[in-house]
Amino acid sequence: MSNKFDSNKILHHLDDPNRILIFTIDEAIVLIGGFMVGLLLSNLLLMVFSIGACLLIRIFKKRIGVGAYQAFAYWYLPYSKKAYKVLPPSHIREWLG
Repeated sequence: MSNKFDSNKILHHLDDPNRILIFTIDEAIVLIGGFMVGLLLSNLLLMVFSIGACLLIRIFKKRIGVGAYQAFAYWYLPYSKKAYKVLPPSHIREWLG
């Protein structure tokens, strides 16, 4: 007898990050951006540095995790103030009233 649940499949790749070839989006931005600037400036060292930075991002995400990577980006990278009209300070944890 066939079970009615046999035809269902559980996909294991729903939480995988978006990729460009074999690189995630953030790795691809660093790699392609550094490589293009290196080509425009005819600087081989900058192209090699972009490959090294891409590998460092990958190692950092494997060792520490994507959550810590996103927290680092939130706290230390600049953001656009145009996106929000009023942005509360991040050091205030609780608001009264």
